[in-house]
Amino acid sequence: MTNRIESLTPAQEAQMAPWAAKWTALALSTEPADRPAAESSLRAMYRYARLAEPEIVWASNPQEMGQILADSDTGEAVWDAVDTAVRDAVDTAVRSAVDTAVRSAVDTAVRSAVWSAVWSAVRSALRSAVRSAVRSAVRSAMESVVRSAVRSAYDGGQNWASWTAAESYYREVCGLTLPGDLSDRGKALADYRSSVGPGLWFERLAILCERPLSFTPLTWRR
Repeated sequence: MTNRIESLTPAQEAQMAPWAAKWTALALSTEPADRPAAESSLRAMYRYARLAEPEIVWASNPQEMGQILADSDTGEAVWDAVDTAVRDAVDTAVRSAVDTAVRSAVDTAVRSAVWSAVWSAVRSALRSAVRSAVRSAVRSAMESVVRSAVRSAYDGGQNWASWTAAESYYREVCGLTLPGDLSDRGKALADYRSSVGPGLWFERLAILCERPLSFTPLTWRR
């Protein structure tokens, strides 16, 4: 384990392409969600954000997400709070612990590679599908409220895997250990991103969605 990365070894450099391929496959997986992993890691992230653990409910597709949202007392959206406590906190620590040149190389070879592959396959279709399904599940009078809630509560799940691909590379391949519990926070987000489709995170309720059945064309479980 190390607290600082100034350079990469040849063995670590050799793992860049396989690591990007691994996370691209996770980001585009059409296997059923790993529900225990998703729930456990999400509860951990809520705790890191000093929030009470939410009730977690599952939907097979965005239409079900919309219906659950329309029928539920969710509380306020908490995505920003959780993201600040987990991804932002870990990212700040990584930037301090990893040499700039190394970060640039890893971002190009791992994070950017995953993002490019996911973007070309999915684009904005997933988020649009969730928003459309949620809006159609509620009364038109509530549409502006719901639109705002979805925008501030939405998480892309597996399709937001590019940052976690790079973070997990530092942690698992390079053995980087961050101060305090920051490495555990990074692992929680990586576990979540590798296990589930899109989600909506609220104060009292988290609505998690199964992975799609296919990305080309985009189709969902029933």
